[in-house]
Amino acid sequence: MVRRSAWLAALCLAACGGDPAAPSAPSAEGDGAPVGPALDPVLGRTLNAWIAKEWPALKTAREEKCDDGKWQGLPPESRTLVLSVRDARFEKKQLLPLDLTGPLTAPKLHALRDDLALSPPGQAPPSSVTDEIRSLDGRRFVGVFHVTEHFGADRVFRTDRGRWEWTPGTLVAWLAVHDAATGAALCQTQMVVKNDTRSAPLAPRLKSDTRQRLTRELGRDLKSEAARALRRITLLLEMPG
Repeated sequence: MVRRSAWLAALCLAACGGDPAAPSAPSAEGDGAPVGPALDPVLGRTLNAWIAKEWPALKTAREEKCDDGKWQGLPPESRTLVLSVRDARFEKKQLLPLDLTGPLTAPKLHALRDDLALSPPGQAPPSSVTDEIRSLDGRRFVGVFHVTEHFGADRVFRTDRGRWEWTPGTLVAWLAVHDAATGAALCQTQMVVKNDTRSAPLAPRLKSDTRQRLTRELGRDLKSEAARALRRITLLLEMPG
């Protein structure tokens, strides 16, 4: 915990332009082991800037195509979307489940920050982590899932049929391509996905696990649908792998 706190402090200092090489001394409970090498300030600023980004609400509720002609000369890495989620529901009684939003975010910015924080003392962060952060500098567009409706799958008793059934979860979202620098929405299309609950187990003891699995599947189904929906508005931009 001490090592992780020291790394997080270093990351914050890097993003703010401070000296990341001098994290706070470990507490009395720590083992006093030195933290890893200083974090590259550029990596810290890049990662924190992306984590802090917020995407504006969409101004219209109609499909709008992208202007591919403006982007013909962009390299492949600049045409690959970063993925993010925005809760655009009218009533937000609960946060969107992480099981739902997990498949809809790429790269995992907070996980990258944790990877930096948890790097072993005396070792540089893994190159896979630093390379992914550096790649963010070349990303021009963000595919934001503006979630307008979400109803989770539920196990209910159908009095008309005299049996328990799973009602499918529903997810309605707009996939909008935003300019990564300005935040402006450039094009957008709507998607609707529902769970396939025909094979969902009905045993009461499996209710919680089944609901969680169906929630994850709903997020994955929306991401799969997004690859097809993106082609309705652009032939140039790509979903991440």
